[in-house]
Amino acid sequence: MILVEALRLLALGAALAVAIGLLSGMPLSGSSAEDVTCEVPDPSVPELPWITQEAAEALASTEGTLFVDARSAQEFQEGHIAEAIHIPLPVTAETLTAHPPLSRASTLVVYCDTSDECDRSTRVATQMVRLGLLDVRVLEGGISDWIDHGYRAASGACGECE
Repeated sequence: MILVEALRLLALGAALAVAIGLLSGMPLSGSSAEDVTCEVPDPSVPELPWITQEAAEALASTEGTLFVDARSAQEFQEGHIAEAIHIPLPVTAETLTAHPPLSRASTLVVYCDTSDECDRSTRVATQMVRLGLLDVRVLEGGISDWIDHGYRAASGACGECE
């Protein structure tokens, strides 16, 4: 009798966890970040500040600034902002603790490949804010504009991410 009740509670808890995950934007298993549609803005999350290419480049040499690439691992390896780390969707508390540079950063600049408001960078930045990170900004124009400006870029795997 007690075992049956415990199993019911466990099943209820699992169902609630899945429902909460889906409502908070977590993609279904087997879905890629590109398959997930943009979610309706959450009024409890403040509007994300965008940062211009010029302002971001000026911050790049400032201690405490960290660039976060929200694209796929393959896209990151093909080219990214120098010294950026790779954090794709979905962003969880475990994701944040797995990346030690985040604990040393005071300003995060999240980017991807375009400047669309419903892009991966906006969703990654929103999830970071929901998880308690404070100074999170989204780079206008993404990596393509960064490279067009001739700013520092690199290629290869994320050394700080493994």
